[in-house]
Amino acid sequence: MDAERLRARLSRKAADLTGDVDALTYAVCAREEVTHVREGVLQITAADIFRP
Repeated sequence: MDAERLRARLSRKAADLTGDVDALTYAVCAREEVTHVREGVLQITAADIFRP
């Protein structure tokens, strides 16, 4: 999952709800890997959730 690409899409949608989309933290979830993660993005994989 490309976090930057998804963050850009989420940011455009969030602009309808708030004037400061850069102040938000975006959670990006994927089964195996989250790539292109930058500041302001919380990456979560299935291993993070289902780790014993």
